[in-house]
Amino acid sequence: MQNLKKGTMTMADYILKMRGFADCLIAAGQITTDQNVIMSVLNDLGLEYDPVVVHFTSREDYVSLSEAQYILMSQEQRLARLHSAVSLDLSNATANLAYGNNQCNQCGGCRNNRVDRGRNSGCSKLTCQLCDRLVT
Repeated sequence: MQNLKKGTMTMADYILKMRGFADCLIAAGQITTDQNVIMSVLNDLGLEYDPVVVHFTSREDYVSLSEAQYILMSQEQRLARLHSAVSLDLSNATANLAYGNNQCNQCGGCRNNRVDRGRNSGCSKLTCQLCDRLVT
């Protein structure tokens, strides 16, 4: 059980494999408890699961494997939502950064300007991003 790594498995698949190993150990006569399985699962988790690891290791009472699975899967879903939100924020930031490279030759900060090979074309109706004045 200690050699199994979560890797890219979902939390449900990872715990299912751990349970399978525990069942094999029990069938072979080895005493294995839910706490052993939970600790084996927790030992391979990354830093993003630290709040859950602290929760389980600081409890005085025992938690069932089903309860541990529910909490770990909830954390996995939370992390997935956070990662997708960060990805969306980064794609917007990248698009804004790429757009910010278009600058006017007159003031260097016009919005929606068109620069054609160093010549200013059509910038007279634009406002400067820095001072909000119309650029003429």
